[in-house]
Amino acid sequence: MIYPVLLCAVASASTVLGGVMVAFIKNMTPGLLAVFQGFAAGVMITISVVEMLPHSLSEFTYIMGINGLYAVTAVVLIFICGWLAGIAIAAAADRLCRLDGTNNCKGRISFITTAVMVLHNLPEGMVTIFSGMEDAQMALGMALAVALHNIPEGVVVASSAMAVTNSVYSSMVRCFVAGFSEFAGGVIAAFIFCSMMNGAFVAAVYCAVSGVMMQVSLCELIPCGRKLSCTGHTAAGIAAGAVVIYLGLQLI
Repeated sequence: MIYPVLLCAVASASTVLGGVMVAFIKNMTPGLLAVFQGFAAGVMITISVVEMLPHSLSEFTYIMGINGLYAVTAVVLIFICGWLAGIAIAAAADRLCRLDGTNNCKGRISFITTAVMVLHNLPEGMVTIFSGMEDAQMALGMALAVALHNIPEGVVVASSAMAVTNSVYSSMVRCFVAGFSEFAGGVIAAFIFCSMMNGAFVAAVYCAVSGVMMQVSLCELIPCGRKLSCTGHTAAGIAAGAVVIYLGLQLI
């Protein structure tokens, strides 16, 4: 049990590395922030399309047999639930921004981005722990893959926080929270939900989180990036995020 927990801890800590990279940026201009918003969207859309949704569909197809229509229906319905959850997160961000008096695009995007990364990291921790319990070599590959794409996720969280607070401390705290959620998710799954955990549960979680990430990317991050600066900055960020996360996933 110690080995998979340690792997999960190392993979989770890599989120902070992204925050450290952002800490060296002294001037977060609107154009640079738009690039980061596009980068966040590119990361989340690519993870959803390349990794999480195919995994969910494959798992549901295996469980439900040769009739793929049932598997597709399950993925679509759970994805829609995740999309609605993304709308709820945005509504909560609107309320919080009004309460603290900020009520601006940067503040709400910072909250939304951190919340979504926490949701995304929880099942990753679960998968890392359980793969380690089944196969040590597979767990090492999983941990390396998670660590690689946690670095750009840390950039996403830290850049949003820096734009609002202009505080390195605040951005690092949010990176730590996002990374720790992955470790906490894995430990909770290992010690509490072990008897309940199965392939269908993990696939459903991945599918729902994909819905959240797609909604936030298409309806929040990209529009916010376009408001902050020209469309070209946001588009460049999307392309960079997609390439970085795709290469990270393919290296393992």
